[in-house]
Amino acid sequence: MVNMPAGEGPDFLKQHIACGFNYPPSQYQLHLQFMLPIFTPFHWKYYNKGGHFTYERFLNYEFVEAALKFLVSSKSKLKDAPNMSIADIFKHFESKGVSYTKSWKSCYNRYGSSHRALATWDPADFNFATLNDGQKWFDAQNVIQQTKDVPDYASLKKQDKLFLQNYGRPYKAANKPSGTYYKFAKTPPLKEL
Repeated sequence: MVNMPAGEGPDFLKQHIACGFNYPPSQYQLHLQFMLPIFTPFHWKYYNKGGHFTYERFLNYEFVEAALKFLVSSKSKLKDAPNMSIADIFKHFESKGVSYTKSWKSCYNRYGSSHRALATWDPADFNFATLNDGQKWFDAQNVIQQTKDVPDYASLKKQDKLFLQNYGRPYKAANKPSGTYYKFAKTPPLKEL
C-alpha cells in the first residue's frame, strides 16, 4: 500500500504514472509499460544516466496518443509507416505539430520529479549501499572492506529485483514468479483509464 498524504487518492497517483512503449519492443509483442515511481535505487541511477525511458526508443503514451488523435482528426494516413524509420515517423509528426522530442522531454522530466517527490527510502530498509556497481560497499556505519562479507553485486541485484517486483505473484514453488498474461484480445470498447 502506498503511503499518500491525507486526502490523496488515485487522481493524485495518475499524475505520476510513467507509461509508454519501447521501439523496437523488448519482447516479441507490442506491450504498454505502465510504471509508478518510486524507482529502485539501481533504476534511479540508470534513469539519471539516460538508460531508462531512452530518447528515441521509449515512446511515451502522451506522444503516441497525440499522434493517433492527429491521424484520426485530420483523416490522414501514414501509408508508408511500415517502411519508415522511427526517426522519419518522428519527423513526420513534428512537421504536423506533434513533437516527439517536446513530449518525451516533458514526460522524462516529470518521471524524475515524481520519483523525487515520492521517494521516501529509509536507509534502515537496506543492508548495504554500493558505488560503482559493487566496487565500493557501505553498511549503516562504515565503508565495508573487500572481504568475504561483501555480497556479490550481481546476485544481490537479482535478489532485490525478485523481492521488489510486483508481477508474477503469488510465487510458486522455489520462489519462482507465477508469471501469467491474458492472450485473448478484449472486445471493444475497452474501458478508458
